[in-house]
Amino acid sequence: EQEVMNDRSVDAMEIARFVKGIDVLLGGHLHRGYQEPWVDPVNHTICLQNYANGGNLGVVNLYVDEPTKSIAGFDFAADQNSLLLLQQDQFWPDSVVAAFVKEQQQEYEKEFREVIGVTRTALTRSSIGESPMNNLILDAMCEAVQADFAFMNFGGIRADIKLGSISREDVFKVLPFGNEMVSFQADGKYIKSILEQKLAGNSRGLAIGGAKVVFNKEMVTGERVVYMEINGEPLDPEKTYRVVTSDYLLEGNSGLLMLRRIPRSRVNFHGTLVRDAVIGYIQRHSPFEIEMNGRWKNDDGYQPTQDWLKKF
Repeated sequence: EQEVMNDRSVDAMEIARFVKGIDVLLGGHLHRGYQEPWVDPVNHTICLQNYANGGNLGVVNLYVDEPTKSIAGFDFAADQNSLLLLQQDQFWPDSVVAAFVKEQQQEYEKEFREVIGVTRTALTRSSIGESPMNNLILDAMCEAVQADFAFMNFGGIRADIKLGSISREDVFKVLPFGNEMVSFQADGKYIKSILEQKLAGNSRGLAIGGAKVVFNKEMVTGERVVYMEINGEPLDPEKTYRVVTSDYLLEGNSGLLMLRRIPRSRVNFHGTLVRDAVIGYIQRHSPFEIEMNGRWKNDDGYQPTQDWLKKF
């Protein structure tokens, strides 16, 4: 049960089934609302979910049986379903709040619109492999903490940046989540196991820095990384490398539960946002170009060498 609760890759229905004692479970992230709750037939957990962006409120009346302190039933507060739609023209603007928001917005916009650098490459992202944006971010992370290897989930990279001037706001749109950098020491065998975890099944892998990886999706799970080098040298299973990632992944998210088992005494919490590392990198290297160097390559015809098989 504990591992299910800590794995954010499972969905609400799975949590409701495998974890006992939850009366009401509020889901999210899918940007999809459901008019009626789904009730798990085994644990009787009531699962609710709203739409996104403040378009509605979820309103359900719960009835509790006092002697047993358990949920006895529920009904709806609006139109016989749990979603109360909100229309902007239903609400008259509050002048005091509007003035406060405008003042704060103007202050933040001064900083957000500051130009921090110039790119000579269109910084597009990719959720399946290497891209200029992915390379920029992961190289910035390596440089910021002098790491040998960096990795990040594709889902944390949320926007592109056009050719030309870059503002702080541009970088914020790319990395809006406020994740911080963390680093730790790991041997080559452990680094390979991280990549294998993210290449299992239909998973697409990770954005990486400081390394080159060749993988073969036709190989069995756990043996799909068929070649890797760090700092231009073949990966050594026994060598210790300095690795940097985000605190989000360190918590075991995106299917990387194995990272939760790293003793926190071995982790360096740098207190620096990934976003700030990228801003610093842009400022130091501007104007810059990002090269595609084949650091993340899918080659289903590539067979590992005997030397690689002996090592791993």
